[in-house]
Amino acid sequence: GSGVNYINPKVPLDQQAIPKKPLLFLKHFSSIVYNPKEITFSKLHGPVNHEVELGFIMSKGGKNIPRERAMEYVGGYFLLLDFTYSSIGEGRKNGESWCLYKNAENFWPVSDYVEKSAVKDPHNIDLELKINGKVRQAGNTGEMIFKIPELISFTSKFLTLNEGDMFLTGTPPGIDKVNDGDYLKAKMSENGNTLASLSLKVNYEK
Repeated sequence: GSGVNYINPKVPLDQQAIPKKPLLFLKHFSSIVYNPKEITFSKLHGPVNHEVELGFIMSKGGKNIPRERAMEYVGGYFLLLDFTYSSIGEGRKNGESWCLYKNAENFWPVSDYVEKSAVKDPHNIDLELKINGKVRQAGNTGEMIFKIPELISFTSKFLTLNEGDMFLTGTPPGIDKVNDGDYLKAKMSENGNTLASLSLKVNYEK
């Protein structure tokens, strides 16, 4: 996954902390839940933040993949929610790994698979998350700081990538907590055409 990967179009660039290279973290496959209608979080670690994102899947593996050839390695796309414990900011100040805050049961809802051929330009996809009918996050993947070819090329310098590996590309502004009983509706669309969606209710363990 890639953290801090969106420019906020409403804030002057010189007032934003723009990373010089991708901030990578790992998300465990055990966190994945496919197209759920309802999910439950453990309350052991406090409240959870929402992050709506575009994901993509590797169609083949490789190491040291050149940026100009990176899109050949993309098999297709999906919509996801990257749930994260709200206390991640405090953890980062203490030098703790992002992974501790990104991985728990139900922390990675994923949508139906979107064929690569169905997407004209993965860097012109509108992302939207509504909670209880109100828009909480909205952005376009063109606002990514590090685009898909850069994410693949950079990551493959350090890790051998495999067919089936799934990437999270970051989330637009508007991250906030989800509350018990919230109803979330996320979608990704290109030129007004909906490519994928997620609709689910969030519960916290009682």
